[in-house]
Amino acid sequence: MDDSTEPSFILTAATRAGTLVMHANGALDFERAPRFQREVEAALATPRLSTLVIEVSQVSFWDSSGLAGLLAAFQQARAAEIHLILTGVDANLRRRLTITGLVHLFDIQPTLAHALRS
Repeated sequence: MDDSTEPSFILTAATRAGTLVMHANGALDFERAPRFQREVEAALATPRLSTLVIEVSQVSFWDSSGLAGLLAAFQQARAAEIHLILTGVDANLRRRLTITGLVHLFDIQPTLAHALRS
C-alpha cells in the first residue's frame, strides 16, 4: 500500500501565554490515536503545567479511537490536576461528543484566543 495516499496526522506543541497549546492536524483514527495519546500524556508531564489547550480545528476525521484519545486526555489531565481546554471543535465533533455523552466533560472554547483568556 502506498502510504502517500493515507491521511496523515500531525501534532505540534508550543507554549503561548504560559499555557501549553497542542495543534492537531489530519485524521485522528485507529492508526493514529495511540500516538496522539502518547504525545498528550508526555505533554501532561510538563513540570508546573496548569493548562493544556488542544486545538482541533484542523482534524479532518474522527473515529471512535480519536474520541477515546480525547477521553484519555481528559482523564489524564484531571488526574494531574491540569485544566484541559478543547478549541476549534466543529459541528461534527461536537455532535459526536454530544451523542457519546462526553461533551460535558470538556471545557470547549470557540477559538484559541478564547482558550488562552479563560
